[in-house]
Amino acid sequence: MGGYQTFLDGAALGFFLGFIAFYLLHRYMAPGRKKPKTEVDRLVDDIQDYYRNVSDPEGKDYD
Repeated sequence: MGGYQTFLDGAALGFFLGFIAFYLLHRYMAPGRKKPKTEVDRLVDDIQDYYRNVSDPEGKDYD
């Protein structure tokens, strides 16, 4: 009986740790709330879009 109890304890512990790891990974990978863009962020985006279109009018990104 001790062998089965050890196996079941290990399986329960593995399930519990796996669930916690999955939950933490899911929380880490989930997109958080985005901060609202400031005027500076919008200006930087506009400048990047402008120069990207000037250097490549077809819109291909070579980065």
